[in-house]
Amino acid sequence: LNKDKDLREAIITASIEFTTLEGLCAMLGARFDEAEQDKYQNPEKRVETQTNVLEIMCYWLTQPQLPVSPELLWEMQQFGLKAWEMKTAPTMVEKIRNLLHKIEMRPKQDAVTRTSLSPSGQMLTSKDITPQSLALALTLLEGDKFRQISPSDYLVHLCGRPEHTNVEAASSVNEKVVLWVKQSLLHYEALNPRVALMRFFINTAKECRKMRNYQSLAAIAMALSSPPIQSLEITKKTLEKSVASELEEIVNLCSAEGNYSRYRKALRQVVDRTYRDYCIPWIDAHMGDLHSVLQVHEKTIEYNGQSLINVERYTGFMARVEELTRLPPPDLERYRHQGQLAYLESKLADVRVGGDAEDELLEKARGLKAIEDMLVSQRILEHIRLGLSVDKQMKKRYVTG
Repeated sequence: LNKDKDLREAIITASIEFTTLEGLCAMLGARFDEAEQDKYQNPEKRVETQTNVLEIMCYWLTQPQLPVSPELLWEMQQFGLKAWEMKTAPTMVEKIRNLLHKIEMRPKQDAVTRTSLSPSGQMLTSKDITPQSLALALTLLEGDKFRQISPSDYLVHLCGRPEHTNVEAASSVNEKVVLWVKQSLLHYEALNPRVALMRFFINTAKECRKMRNYQSLAAIAMALSSPPIQSLEITKKTLEKSVASELEEIVNLCSAEGNYSRYRKALRQVVDRTYRDYCIPWIDAHMGDLHSVLQVHEKTIEYNGQSLINVERYTGFMARVEELTRLPPPDLERYRHQGQLAYLESKLADVRVGGDAEDELLEKARGLKAIEDMLVSQRILEHIRLGLSVDKQMKKRYVTG
């Protein structure tokens, strides 16, 4: 039974590489009609064929991981209404009625997963946000995006099709987090607030690791290891040794070296047993695994002079996707209305990815590095450390803020 289920899912997902969703539905409908019109076919065989078509469509509609579009639902509905008029046998009519009901219910089912991430309500302010509360918000946000990615989304994304998928939606949010962290760190002209904020994001990354939210941990690591932030040597050197060591560990964990070997090792570890059965993987680190299946197996195979779907390609791909999604994101619904997520969404709403954003960050970082170099050249930091007097205005502007 499980083998039939896996095969059914693989073939529906595979159809994306050969036709549209509506095209596959039309093929199933044509098979139903052919069985009806073949007057020489054994009646039991006709019922079996038509029942299989209806069961495939019903299964398709009840599985959230399988692709469905408004156009597909319309196509299925037209098929169902036509079949309703065609058949009179009570058992078959009941199966068709069941299909039409599932067609009606599917949009409602999808609407549940696409409700507002943070319902209107209270929103925490920056002074209320701790590393743990920001990690909770990140985990809610990235978890929502991860849940919505279907196997077909991964397949469409890897095949380079122009459609916008839930993989791109998740990546877009993650890119915004990276950019927001960089912009936040480069906001302060004074050294001490910038150091405090870097420490804050390092601790947030640690909390994300406890929650097994590697997608957000990687976003923070990417921001902290980016050229604009890496250029601020004095900011990093002002961190306590233990915190600087944690920064290095976070950045190294997200290194691509050895096919992300450090990340894969961390993925097998559990820091907080509360989150042992949950995970939001770092999607980018797994795309190579999925792509390798597609590279090894061709789309079709030749058999007796016919070109057939290479089922092994798609069952292998689905197996890799199942590994990736084996554990669900942490269940943090009790925090959704408490203001952490609303705070994060308000911050990300102002972030604009692309354009001149990176150039602006590099320019801002060059200005801050010049200030850091000036503090070193004038020995202001050393004077402060030794308790010697320094210019108060300069100290307030460039050091304490």
